[in-house]
Amino acid sequence: MIIQMTVMIITVCQKIVIKMRLYWGWLWASVLSYRRLSEDDFVEDLKCRTLDSEEVEQIVSDDVNSLCENLKFFNVRLVRLVRNYKSDLCSICFSPPTVLDGVNTKQYPTLATARLFGMSCGHMFCLECWRAFFNVRISNSHVSVVECMAAKCSIRIPDDFIFAVLNNPESVQKHRRHILNEAHPRLRPCTGTHCTRVLYALEAPRALRVTCEGCGTQFCFACSVEYHAPAHCETIKQWLQKCRDDSGTANYMAAHTKDCPNCGVVIEKNGGCNHMQCLKCQHQFCWVCLGPWRDHPVEYYDCSKYRKSEVSERESSRTRAREYLQHYLFYYERWENHERSLRLEEKHYASIQARIQSKVQNGEGTWIDWQYLLTAAETLRKCRYTLKYTYPYAYCPPAGAAQRLALFEYQQALLEAEVEDLSWKIARAEITDQGALLNKMNICEKHRKTLIHEFY
Repeated sequence: MIIQMTVMIITVCQKIVIKMRLYWGWLWASVLSYRRLSEDDFVEDLKCRTLDSEEVEQIVSDDVNSLCENLKFFNVRLVRLVRNYKSDLCSICFSPPTVLDGVNTKQYPTLATARLFGMSCGHMFCLECWRAFFNVRISNSHVSVVECMAAKCSIRIPDDFIFAVLNNPESVQKHRRHILNEAHPRLRPCTGTHCTRVLYALEAPRALRVTCEGCGTQFCFACSVEYHAPAHCETIKQWLQKCRDDSGTANYMAAHTKDCPNCGVVIEKNGGCNHMQCLKCQHQFCWVCLGPWRDHPVEYYDCSKYRKSEVSERESSRTRAREYLQHYLFYYERWENHERSLRLEEKHYASIQARIQSKVQNGEGTWIDWQYLLTAAETLRKCRYTLKYTYPYAYCPPAGAAQRLALFEYQQALLEAEVEDLSWKIARAEITDQGALLNKMNICEKHRKTLIHEFY
């Protein structure tokens, strides 16, 4: 293409030279009779610029006016020549159309050729730009309708064209989910990895938890994200977006190690329980706030309530910005802490199973005798999972819920205290009375259900 353009430009230049010679010959004959011209007035050669292949490649990517200015030509034919060449370029990336891999040419045979494509509106773009546009549009929206990417154009792009161009399985699956959600309000595709099942709501669709019988994945039927009670759908959407924007910074990540508040030795958390005991000085403290554990009674667990710092210069923008950051970090650290605890307790659940298996093999009872340990671990997982989603609720309460925030924090503190006490007892199940453990399980589940019922 570059060689052809070079040849065409040289041909145009030769034609212009011939025309200029004829023009100056006529002018010489017309003016010579009036006066004698000097040698300086005589012009026979046209000043031009010779371009190499790299310069031609650079220039042809510029607009028509820039090309004419660089060549110092304003010939109509040259402008028309370049415009004809530019008409074969994508108006977004200004590159010649190319054939892409992963295009469904069976459904759209014409996609196998290197051409520009568009709808009835006449806006033509290359397949690479169409594909990039579809990926961004589907990723950032929750609607099934995709319109032309030209400015102020509302022409709808057919779904079969979208699926033919897309080669990202995640985008394809998400767009199919959008179409299904809008076309069938009672149907939701399972969000589990590689799961192709669809869930059908037997009652009026609401923001409740549904469980896929095929893969066991649980998610919210309304927004198709992880079940998030007591946080509402809009609340969890804002929270997850906030975490995606900020959690990549190291300052926004909770540390995996902390210093003992009594002796200063570095402690690494290796379990889900937040009731810590230093091996060096035997000091017992809370992993979340580093306060003495004796100040965390079961009757009222006050560690989860956020308090604004008392500063006199709060009106300054810098102080407010710092306060907003501290506000977010306060809840994000607790969110991340319970997420890590859930992962650690999954491993602990497996260790409990192995321990029960060992006891049964050694003749220390049957599986039924030790089943309460697995039930306690599952209850702990459910309560901690609910507790994890109380922090997005407290960070950005839904509209009209601000006046009930104090009551919510009270219920949250009760649940958190019972959860940590249950975790402590499960970790020491060998010396914990079975009746006490079962009683603690019932209390935790009661607080969990009360919190969801009152605020979800």
